[in-house]
Amino acid sequence: MPIVAMTYEAGAQGKEVASHVAEKSGLDLACHRMFEQQVAERLHANRKRVHRFLQGKPGLLDRLITDQGAVAVYTAEQVYELASRGDVLICGWGATHLLRPVAHVLCVRICAPIDHRVAVLMEWLGIGEEEAYATIAESDAARAATMRDLAPDDGTAYDLVLDTARVPVAECVTEITRLLGEPVLQETAESRGKLNALRREAQVRAALRADAATAGVGSFVKVITDPYNGRIALEGAVQTYELKGNAERVVAALPWVSKVENHLHVVGPCRLE
Repeated sequence: MPIVAMTYEAGAQGKEVASHVAEKSGLDLACHRMFEQQVAERLHANRKRVHRFLQGKPGLLDRLITDQGAVAVYTAEQVYELASRGDVLICGWGATHLLRPVAHVLCVRICAPIDHRVAVLMEWLGIGEEEAYATIAESDAARAATMRDLAPDDGTAYDLVLDTARVPVAECVTEITRLLGEPVLQETAESRGKLNALRREAQVRAALRADAATAGVGSFVKVITDPYNGRIALEGAVQTYELKGNAERVVAALPWVSKVENHLHVVGPCRLE
C-alpha cells in the first residue's frame, strides 16, 4: 500500500504534481477540508480557525483561544490515521516529518526558485508581481514556522527533492511514480509495525490531551507501544499520584489497549485522599 508524504512551496506547482501522482498511482489525495474538520471536532473548534493554524496563519484571537499543543497532537493523530490506511498521498500537515521514520513512505519536497514561483502565481492567480512576492513571503514564513516546531528542514528529511523550474511537472510525476515501485519502498512487516507503533502512540497522546485530568502531562510522558498485542508502557514523570493514576485510567480505556505498564515517577508532592 503506497504512501507519499509531500511538502511544497507556494508557486512551485506542488498541487499539480500531487494531483497527477495520485491519479496515476491510484492514491487518495488527502483532502485538507476533511482533515481540518476532523481536527476541529477533536478541539470542539471552528474549522476555519483550525485551517488558519494549520496554514501557519493564526490571528491574535486564534492564538488566545486555541490550545496550540492540542492542535499539534490531534494533527499528528490524523496524519498517522490516514497513513495507516495506505494508498494515500498526504500534502503538508508536517506529514514528511511525522512519517519519515517509516521506511515504505516516500517523502518528497517540491520546490523552485523565487522567480519561477512568482511567474507561476502571476499566471495562475492573475495578480501582479508585487502581490505574488507578498503571497510567497507569507506562505514561506508560515511553512518555516510549522517546520521549525517539528524539526530542521534539511535535505535529510526527504527521499526526493524536485525543482520544477528545471524538472517539468510531467517528469516529476514520472519520477515519483517510478520510485513508488522500487523494492526499497515496498511495505514490510517491520515498516508496517513501525507505522502502527507511531499511530498507537499518537492515539495515546491524543487521549491524554483530550481528558481534562491529564491534558498537561503529555510532554513529560514517554509512550512505548507494542503494535501487535496492545501493550502500552508509560515512562517519565508526573507531579502527583493522582496524575499517575489518571494517566493509566485514560490509556487503559482505549478499546485496543490490552495492558498498561505504568512506570511513571511522581516527582512532586502527592495529594492525600
